[in-house]
Amino acid sequence: MKHTLELKLGVGIALLAGLVGCDGSTGSQRVEAGGLERLDSQIEQLATARTAEPPVVAVHNGLADGKAKAVSTPRPKTAEPDDEPAVDLDAELRVKRLVIAHGVENREPVQPATAFTKGEQERIYAFVEVGNQDRANSEIFVSFVRKGTEERGRIRLRVGASPRWRTWAYTRLAREEGQWVAIVRDARGDELARTEFEIRGGAPAEPAADSATASAA
Repeated sequence: MKHTLELKLGVGIALLAGLVGCDGSTGSQRVEAGGLERLDSQIEQLATARTAEPPVVAVHNGLADGKAKAVSTPRPKTAEPDDEPAVDLDAELRVKRLVIAHGVENREPVQPATAFTKGEQERIYAFVEVGNQDRANSEIFVSFVRKGTEERGRIRLRVGASPRWRTWAYTRLAREEGQWVAIVRDARGDELARTEFEIRGGAPAEPAADSATASAA
């Protein structure tokens, strides 16, 4: 490569010397000037090829650039603060009132009842007043169970750190006729209170009046 570069330099010098002896015509100068530019370009390319460092290929995840799979680093999840205090499983709770009603307004039961007509009541409420002497943060569970069936679907209700706490639950599933019971349990699952209510069948529909009329003879 060194000999080739020296040869190219010698050719360039010879051409330059020949240029000095030319007649100075415009056309001749353009040709030889163009030749010199091409020669300089070739010499520069040869010099660059000798001194250039080998290309560096970056590798990411075992793949060359251009084929690398983009990998995004997930942002760490920020723990959301829990505003609800821890439940005291040993809280001494006592049910002072357990009332079945048509509704609840202003923290009091509305239209208390022990019997409901099937299909007339969308919701049946169980209002609970809890005595919390220790003023502990705790919870209770309310379930509505048809007699003779398994207890399930407990509704969790929070009990705040107050000596008197009123809360309520409701059900839309008490539709079958028969005897029902609302059961209140503490955080450990121990029964605190229960009360019964009844779902009665609706009044039988009156027979439709005969629409036929007798014609006078």
